[in-house]
Amino acid sequence: MLDELHALLHRDPFLLQDAQRLKFASNWHELQGDGKVVWGVYQSSKTEARVMLDLRLEKPAFQCSCKSRKNPCRHILAVLLLLLESSERIQVGHEPPDDVAAWLQKRSNRLIPKTRTEEEEAHLADQRNKTRAVRLQQMSSGLDDLERWLHDIVKEGLATLYDRPPTYWKEWSAQLHNAKMDNLAKRIERMPILFATDDWHEAVLAELGDLYLIIRGFRQLEQLPEGLQHELFNSIGVNVKKNDLLELDAVNDHWLIVAQREGVEDKLRFQRTWLYGKKTEQYALLLEYAWGDSPFAYTWQIGKTLEAALIFYPAQFPQRAICKTFQYALEDNFDLPTYPNFSSFQSAYAKAIAKNPWLNVFPAPVAQVIPVVKDNQLYLLDSRQQCLALTAVPEI
Repeated sequence: MLDELHALLHRDPFLLQDAQRLKFASNWHELQGDGKVVWGVYQSSKTEARVMLDLRLEKPAFQCSCKSRKNPCRHILAVLLLLLESSERIQVGHEPPDDVAAWLQKRSNRLIPKTRTEEEEAHLADQRNKTRAVRLQQMSSGLDDLERWLHDIVKEGLATLYDRPPTYWKEWSAQLHNAKMDNLAKRIERMPILFATDDWHEAVLAELGDLYLIIRGFRQLEQLPEGLQHELFNSIGVNVKKNDLLELDAVNDHWLIVAQREGVEDKLRFQRTWLYGKKTEQYALLLEYAWGDSPFAYTWQIGKTLEAALIFYPAQFPQRAICKTFQYALEDNFDLPTYPNFSSFQSAYAKAIAKNPWLNVFPAPVAQVIPVVKDNQLYLLDSRQQCLALTAVPEI
């Protein structure tokens, strides 16, 4: 429980500063608890916040009436600080008021495990198998149509695709959405972006080749290793549910925050944060989404180190992960290992592709590179004077 509380406090250093200022404020009223549940009211001339914390289980829950989009908000963090550092300010032994009791009862009703008979468990397992079989059949049918389309393109030639109207791509995308293959549908819908490049025929051919590889992989699904099956399903658009993911073992390490990128995808803002493990020597990708102007759940500081437990999505070449618990490490920054030249990077990339042929992103820190511009083209030179052209490839 203490690890979880410390992780909550250190999610957002800037929010933590605000919480520190509220911690000893005289504006707190009815700050009470019974050892496992804490509640209170923060009241000022501009705001009133009703705070509730449930600490009965390993994973705490909290609620605040303020309008902050942060979760937990500064009022929750302030109470956590008081609980951990100055618990004498919280009156103990009181019965929770009606609104707190109602919230706790509602939570308890959700958390009480439902007992099932063996017959009910067997029925649920049978239903899950039937649902999976139906979805596999939908995907198989959709891939049959996609394969016929690819064969037709090869017969007719890539040039026939160049002037296709937007409705053509949307219709094909809709077919794949109906077949429960959302990732493939997005790739088809975004394919016209490739025609804006000078070497569009090479880019389009590579994309069609990737789609065909997915089709052939699906045809041999049962022969693939379990990790590669997960990679294939992920490329199609079938992801592991978070509740199932939380049952997997976590990887504990000191993780250096090495890079971050934000952007917009399908009307959602995304944040991709890359970490590197000190002991595991493994990269991890934390992917978060937010609607509109809503803040991301975490504020990661590049260059800082986390003491964290990460759970990786099942994969043949694991990259994406979720953060189960974490706190910022003190004075434990370490240097990121780099590839000495492009040849060593290419060798590592080849090994990664051999494990997962659908690998989209591969971190590549290369040491001592020099940027060079020639004929409006940006290149990098490594320590051996090997040259690598940098090209902005559209994300599809």
